[in-house]
Amino acid sequence: MSLHKIVSPEIVNKYDVNVPRYTSFPPVPNWKTPPKAQEWHQELQAALSQGVHLYLHIPFCRSLCAYCGCFRIDPGTVTTTSAHIVKDYLHTIHDEWELYQEKSGIKNEHLRGIHLGGGTPNTLTPEELSFLLSKFGDTSSKLLSIELNPHTTTPLFLETLAKLGVQKISFGIQDFDPTIRKIIGREGDYESISEIMNKARSLNFTSINIDLVLGLPGQTLSSIEYTLDRVASLRPDTIAYFSYAHVPWFAPLQKGLEQHHIPVGSEKLSLLLKLQERLFSQNYIHIGLDHYALPSDPIAKAFADHKVIRNFMGHTYTQAGTLLGLGASSISSSKNSYLQNEKDLFKYMNTISQGQLATIRGHQKSELDRCCEKIIQTLLCYHTFQGHEELRQDFSSYFKLASLEKLVTRLLEFRSDGLLEMEEITTTHNEQAAIEKILKLKLTYAGVIFIRNIASAFDYALIDSTHAASTFGRSL
Repeated sequence: MSLHKIVSPEIVNKYDVNVPRYTSFPPVPNWKTPPKAQEWHQELQAALSQGVHLYLHIPFCRSLCAYCGCFRIDPGTVTTTSAHIVKDYLHTIHDEWELYQEKSGIKNEHLRGIHLGGGTPNTLTPEELSFLLSKFGDTSSKLLSIELNPHTTTPLFLETLAKLGVQKISFGIQDFDPTIRKIIGREGDYESISEIMNKARSLNFTSINIDLVLGLPGQTLSSIEYTLDRVASLRPDTIAYFSYAHVPWFAPLQKGLEQHHIPVGSEKLSLLLKLQERLFSQNYIHIGLDHYALPSDPIAKAFADHKVIRNFMGHTYTQAGTLLGLGASSISSSKNSYLQNEKDLFKYMNTISQGQLATIRGHQKSELDRCCEKIIQTLLCYHTFQGHEELRQDFSSYFKLASLEKLVTRLLEFRSDGLLEMEEITTTHNEQAAIEKILKLKLTYAGVIFIRNIASAFDYALIDSTHAASTFGRSL
């Protein structure tokens, strides 16, 4: 696939800038006033009929990978109190759940699903995992998913997952090339990963995902080919191929990666095009920003039915109205609010032990926030507004608070650069006529590559700018 036929180097230089990933709207750095505790509990209580999806954050890792920006606990810190820290932490999550039950009236029967992320959830023993999930009632009727490090996942742990009713498992592989894995501090090799994935296949999980990272230090076209050859042999149901964000001011361990060549710009784009060429040839469907799925996977079916959403866990098809995060650093989201828990493990545990929620920041969405969220979510998930006439009212509300002229100017620039297809539109169009034309907008192949840039045009905080602050990673 020729790079110049897809997008010119000039377009790459223009649009490979700092932009949010939009796992929330507004993005976390732009959050302002959090809801008061009583307001938050009242909102949760009012939304219970729509169901709740739990996110449980397990921050422990046996070793720290240099590329990762997730909240995790340094193994040296854990070792000093290893006899009790994991057990105490799991009890604290149970206590936090009891606080929500007491204050919000939430019950186990309101749960639609549970996702365990980290960190590394399989640092827990099978017994610890069973104990953790026992607090939430019968898990067999819920959508259960978990993130795993394949190098430290045992057959017994997988068997425990199957018995508990876990449906989707996600292996954090990142890259198969031994040189790249050594650079980023990721243990394990293809043979051991293949063995544990074959075990997972034998247990008939509904969906097996692998996470890969694009643009890691040392990656080249040949190393990507090496990884993709092994991905093809494993043929997972879904693949999440995340773009490496080099943000050493946020993830200090990344500073040590700068001694290696880090692909950026057109070089990184060539890796993405090779990835997509290979996955499309193997019948994977591109979903949203960075997910790929075989047509038989539940998320592919949800995508066809316009039921995919984007949140802090990536693209998913859970239809619960509220995501409730338990554990240190976890984030909760609802129709009107966001809240994030304390990141310091011991401060989190101490606050919960005092009968208080351990939240440190949050945001109450305005009417404009909610409109932007729906518009940006739809674009990021489906690459178009076609077939989403329900957005007509959101656009009407949006233009009461945001500038039609500025948005049209940005969209026309994207169209001129070959990033989207849209009927002729001018800044002199009346609002309703403009909305009808915008609803027919569709991204081109090049536009999907720079989808975050296009999404940012609908971000009222960035309407006057072509890129965001360096707080955010680059679009490629």
